[in-house]
Amino acid sequence: MSVETSSVQRCPISADYNPFELSGQENPYPWLKAQREQEPVFFSPIAQCWVVTRYADIQFVLKRPEIFSNVNAAVGKYNPAVEAKFEGKVPGGATLLGLDRPDHTRLRRVINAAFTPRRVARMEDKIRATAIELIDDLPSDEPFDLLKDFSYPLALRVITDVVGIPRKDIPMCHHYSERWNQLMGAEQGGMPLEEQLARADDTVKYHEYVADLIAKREHEPADDLITAVWDVRRQGDVEEAA
Repeated sequence: MSVETSSVQRCPISADYNPFELSGQENPYPWLKAQREQEPVFFSPIAQCWVVTRYADIQFVLKRPEIFSNVNAAVGKYNPAVEAKFEGKVPGGATLLGLDRPDHTRLRRVINAAFTPRRVARMEDKIRATAIELIDDLPSDEPFDLLKDFSYPLALRVITDVVGIPRKDIPMCHHYSERWNQLMGAEQGGMPLEEQLARADDTVKYHEYVADLIAKREHEPADDLITAVWDVRRQGDVEEAA
């Protein structure tokens, strides 16, 4: 989060907090408990952002867009060589998560208009079938990881089905998106530049794939979110994003 107020200068700075360390990602709960009790709000030089850990404070931030901004909210900065590869190919801050009102409201209106009650209702049978398929694949005679083997694949398949990504392309898109995620904090975490650039190449391929799919749906509609957004745009009810 970013905020313009002098009061935040009194908040502590935590040089030890590193959201890019794998150990902290696997089990952050003891650390979060301690932070809520000792330093519920602090600035992280590594992540270059303010960290808010208490529910009430988080609600305060989320409900006051006139004070707190989404601009530059992405955690971690790219190496300049990675930014050069992304130039004109991978969006920077102008995504839904990185916008404030009124731009955020305009883009949200497009998505909300596409998610009609009828469309959401049509998803139920397919989501249930996907869940049953995943459950049937779970081992019956040995332990399994519910998050890894069921919850995450279910969310991934539902989201890609809704967006309109063919099932056969899910592994590829998942691989590319994970490579993109690994760039978050890669520079701060000390990832070698060669590895960062390889992930940047995959990220560009991912965005090229999505851009091609969006362009295709303009002329070859399907029962998916991309087509629904095109339909909303054609109606002229929502301005095009700048």
